[in-house]
Amino acid sequence: MAGGKHDISDILDRWKKRSKGTPALEKVDAAELAEETVEPTPPVEAPVEAPSAPAAPSAPSEPQPMKEVSFDQVVTTGIDKLDDLLMGGLPKGYTVLVLGMPGTGFELLAKQFASAGAAEAGENVVYYVTNENAQDVINTMKHFGWPTNFTIVDISTQYYEKVLKKELEVATLQREGVTISDIASYELPEEDILDEFRQINFLDEVLYDITSLEPPFRIVLDQLDFFLEHYNRSEVLAALRSVKMHVQNTFGTMMITLTSNADSQIQNAMMSYVDIVIELEIKRMASDFENRLIIRKVRNRPDKNAILYYSITEKGITPEMVMRVA
Repeated sequence: MAGGKHDISDILDRWKKRSKGTPALEKVDAAELAEETVEPTPPVEAPVEAPSAPAAPSAPSEPQPMKEVSFDQVVTTGIDKLDDLLMGGLPKGYTVLVLGMPGTGFELLAKQFASAGAAEAGENVVYYVTNENAQDVINTMKHFGWPTNFTIVDISTQYYEKVLKKELEVATLQREGVTISDIASYELPEEDILDEFRQINFLDEVLYDITSLEPPFRIVLDQLDFFLEHYNRSEVLAALRSVKMHVQNTFGTMMITLTSNADSQIQNAMMSYVDIVIELEIKRMASDFENRLIIRKVRNRPDKNAILYYSITEKGITPEMVMRVA
């Protein structure tokens, strides 16, 4: 039992050394992380400008032809041809849902969208990642030569460190036959024990974090599957509706990724909430594959529905041909 007791002491020592009062969501400066391996292009510093207020709606006496959104009311998606298919870009205040199966590149589209915001002076870009770590995101950005002056919230790593690792430590203690009296004899304060076993609600933390952002901002939530797996579905949907309203009323932009058909009920609900729905598909064509980016929904603009055929090049997702949906 001596060896086991030594392991237990190590675990309890780590509990005592963990700092108090650290934020639940730790953030990583992507540019600083990228500097550890390469010399990045210095970010362009510019004063932050408040988004232009929307024009007051007019009441025409006759039906007027539909007009595209003016340039100062949109942001680029990072893909010029996709901008053209939309309204010259993504209108400020809009939320985009990106659906896709593994292998289609839908998570790459999220990074391309984030990089486009990082290239814009004064735009605050925050990338919430749940299925890979911050270094993975940076490596992809560097591979395609995309800017990295944005913030990463690495939920994947934090979930491991603050929840899964904790559960493994508890299992270790149980395997060693540790009792409450054993822990008490180690002089670990009860409040430390409670803090150590109090699980963080990442859904609430992300909701609070996003709704605290000041414009102009661009949010990427990649992927929603994590929250659907770990939290009540109705709570996830309620949180997303709150986030969407914040984005809409502060004229920010947001992109959310979700695995296609992972949960049809949730997917349908999400498609009804958001302003734009894009789905990436990959089809087997004889001895080759065909990639399709399908614009399934643009709020109040069904004429914008289209299919864009694309390939993955050194520039990322690269459009090749467009077919309008009748």
